[in-house]
Amino acid sequence: MLKKLWYSIFFFTVFLLSVTCDINNTTYLEKNYKCAYARLGEKNGREQGYLRKGNNPKKICVIGNSITCHGFYEHDGISWTVGDYREMAAFRPNSGWVSLVQQYITKNINSDCKVYKANGSVWEKGIEGERDYALMANEQVYEVTNTESVLMDGFTIDKMLTEDVDIVLVQLCENMQINDVYATSLDFEKLFISIREKCPNAEIYAFLGFWTNKSKVYSIVSACSKTNVNPVFAPNLIPNVVTADLSIYKAQKGDGIYDLSENQIATVSSAVSGHPNDAGFKVIATYFLDSLFNNVECNLDGLQYVYSCDDVEQPLIIETCFISDYLWKP
Repeated sequence: MLKKLWYSIFFFTVFLLSVTCDINNTTYLEKNYKCAYARLGEKNGREQGYLRKGNNPKKICVIGNSITCHGFYEHDGISWTVGDYREMAAFRPNSGWVSLVQQYITKNINSDCKVYKANGSVWEKGIEGERDYALMANEQVYEVTNTESVLMDGFTIDKMLTEDVDIVLVQLCENMQINDVYATSLDFEKLFISIREKCPNAEIYAFLGFWTNKSKVYSIVSACSKTNVNPVFAPNLIPNVVTADLSIYKAQKGDGIYDLSENQIATVSSAVSGHPNDAGFKVIATYFLDSLFNNVECNLDGLQYVYSCDDVEQPLIIETCFISDYLWKP
């Protein structure tokens, strides 16, 4: 009798767990579908991406350069008087692209999702063809909150990248001088493989550059296609796709930098000018979010949807294009 009771309790528990999982999955499917990126993706017949499949990210890791994170001094050699680890040249501590992605995910998908970031520019500075994940493994990590980026004492990239990571966003290439496209592509391949070994359950995305060119694009796309990594391309950053004047996306010398209370704490120097301004950060955030919801074809001839990028919350498609229309294989 007791044995039958235990069996009954066991199977009832399993039943409750399965129902709960189904309900949770349905909840996230419904929640994710309400997002404008999901609706636009379905409307245009695009393949479902990570979030449109109803996934619920709990840990997102970002590895970039000064466009992602910068203290007073990093390996890129740029001196920066703002030491709050925001994306360099962001108007406020929480207006850079990583902050915008974090705010979108925690507002619309999972309020408990943790977002971490680190500056891996030391990897960019490595010798072409010999760059290795170990170059950046011990770099410091910061947690991105709704208001600021917080130093995580003793928390390194190597400790950040673990089996429980759901998404990894890579924003590296801007500080690289490419002489050999093949060697650089192998560098990215090795980097993506190393990240996947540490985060076997993560979906990985790689940005094709804010200051970009055909060599950088080809190197990263080639590596992505061989390692099952999602390329993230922003057509707005190519002249004459949306505008001929790309300076609208770049900070200018003398621009103000402010704290959360709108008090000016610094001005953009000549060394910092050219980094994304808040309009540029919206471009980067928009295309990362679009890629999280909708798969992007991993080739230079893939159809690209061009967004206005004026409002990260309400993206608007204004046209379509092909990368190969603007960038040709070297």
